[in-house]
Amino acid sequence: TSVLPFDVFADSVVMRKEKGSIYKCIVPNWLMNASSLLKIAGSPVDSCVLKPRLYLSASHEVFGLTLVICWAITLFYDKSQIFDHPARPIIGSLNPCFGWDYPPAQYIAIVLCSANVFFTWQNASFESARTRLLNRGDYHWPQAFATFASYLLAVASNCWLLLWSIGPDDGNWNWHTVIFLLYAVASYLACLSNYLETRFSINNSDVKTKHTVFVILYGCSAFAMVVIYTVDLAYHHPDKPPALPWYITQTADLVWVGCVINITFGTPPEPPLKLTLCIYDPDAYQNGTAARSKPSSAPPDPKYVYKMRGANDLVAAQRAY
Repeated sequence: TSVLPFDVFADSVVMRKEKGSIYKCIVPNWLMNASSLLKIAGSPVDSCVLKPRLYLSASHEVFGLTLVICWAITLFYDKSQIFDHPARPIIGSLNPCFGWDYPPAQYIAIVLCSANVFFTWQNASFESARTRLLNRGDYHWPQAFATFASYLLAVASNCWLLLWSIGPDDGNWNWHTVIFLLYAVASYLACLSNYLETRFSINNSDVKTKHTVFVILYGCSAFAMVVIYTVDLAYHHPDKPPALPWYITQTADLVWVGCVINITFGTPPEPPLKLTLCIYDPDAYQNGTAARSKPSSAPPDPKYVYKMRGANDLVAAQRAY
């Protein structure tokens, strides 16, 4: 069968009859393989197999996409917002935030980055649920660390939206930098926890050399930024140049952005979840009047109850994924 065109209406649902699944949006496979955002958009509505990391990757795709759009707008509208940024004398380099700190790019950045609140909380919720299913409450330190890191990133995503109120509006670049670094460190810890969870599981053979190299490089760039920005802020004087050479800060920024964009390809596979979602009692909703009738006392058919695949099936699915 031919591939249906993209469905741009959020409330429109189509069905792939050859598979029997219901989709809100039909996305070609080659696009779904290239983007976590499109993979989420192209997932079935009724039943799907997903990895929590998919939402982590989607949040970083939003971050990268927002940077590209906002920098392009600012360079076209008023490039002095970047090159004459008030925080540049403090650090010397061109920070990624410089392209979106002021209007009009600021408005777009806030709208797009607010989506990351959803993606990171979804990642934390699914990560925690999978850990409980696999271990039945018997946490080992990699699973406990993964749960902590995923929720820390979710909280950091909420705090991230303060970037456009603290700093650009009031000149408080110290707290602006703290918020930025909180997200940077939380993002790395979430990535590291994904690596450690696989490294110390029965699927440790899935961890390849490229994954180890990526995690080390990502960690070095994240914690280098913490040290560099802390030193620049601590020793800043209005009449003196930045404490550290600009090219050191710029290199750390560029490596960090590169790692953020490549999280999907740099982290090892993880156990997937299978989610099934159905109407609780579909017979009561066949028409408008039936929905208002007295509920039946008979127990619902189990196949219409929302369920999550159990731990035994998950272990079997790890190899099949």
